[in-house]
Amino acid sequence: MKQLAFILVVTLLIGCSKQREPQTVEGPKSGSTPQAQTIDPQKPLAAIDSTRTFANPDTSKADAPRQPKRPPGSPLKNKRWTLYELNGEAVKKSEGFRSDPYITLSVQSDKITGSGGCNRFGGKYVLEGEKLTFGPMSQTKMYCAEAMKVEGDLLRALADANGFKMKGEDTLALTSNGRTTARFFALYLY
Repeated sequence: MKQLAFILVVTLLIGCSKQREPQTVEGPKSGSTPQAQTIDPQKPLAAIDSTRTFANPDTSKADAPRQPKRPPGSPLKNKRWTLYELNGEAVKKSEGFRSDPYITLSVQSDKITGSGGCNRFGGKYVLEGEKLTFGPMSQTKMYCAEAMKVEGDLLRALADANGFKMKGEDTLALTSNGRTTARFFALYLY
């Protein structure tokens, strides 16, 4: 039994140590000239010519940029809504902000995530027709002196919101009893 195991191990070691021959791989054909590239198993993949591109077989669309498809559902969802106005005043980001203040409404669930410019926050939202409300938010607890007022006002605007208005699909206004409290512009997430 030990001899059989020894023979098996030696056979495997000999088989693994043999040099393999380089292989030629045919790429897609562009016109009538085939593209071929030799792949050497001893070279790392980065050493293989990575500048070669493959032609789109549908030549009518070869030069047209591809537009990502928007997911189905509400125009509010799956966008990063960047805050630009709060309580009628323009939001000015300074070096004291860790990020742009924003919110994102999940397309797959009833969750909202965002940042007030310093801390990240998250919670749940309810969207029913033209009514939009937000539940309590949990958030991180960092301190950024220049961002804290904007962050506090944004979280109050979310807590007080009971509606929204949109201008096209790229501008969102949160409202509280018909009064606009916050305005956002859309950054699409694909």
